[in-house]
Amino acid sequence: MAQSISNRSEPLKLKGLLPLFMYTAIALSDMEILMSKDELKGEEKKLKGKVHEAEGKVTHNKGKQVTGKMEQVEGQVQEDVGKLKRKTHH
Repeated sequence: MAQSISNRSEPLKLKGLLPLFMYTAIALSDMEILMSKDELKGEEKKLKGKVHEAEGKVTHNKGKQVTGKMEQVEGQVQEDVGKLKRKTHH
C-alpha cells in the first residue's frame, strides 16, 4: 500500500529526477517551508551575477565583472534576509 506524503521518511523520487522537495518552496501540510521567496530570489541574483562576471572575464569587460560581483553581493544579502525572516517566523 502506498504511503501518504506526510508519512514518508524520505523525499519522493520521480523516475530518476531529483527529490520533489528540491523543486519547491511551498509547505505541504505538516512540512516546513524549505526556502522563502527572498532566499530563492537571492539565489537567482547570485547566479545571474556569476554569469555576468564570467561574461566580463571572457570579454575583458571590467565593468561587466564588477556588475556581476555586485549582483552576487545583492543576492547574498537578499538570501540572508530571507533566511532570517523564515527563521524568525517559526
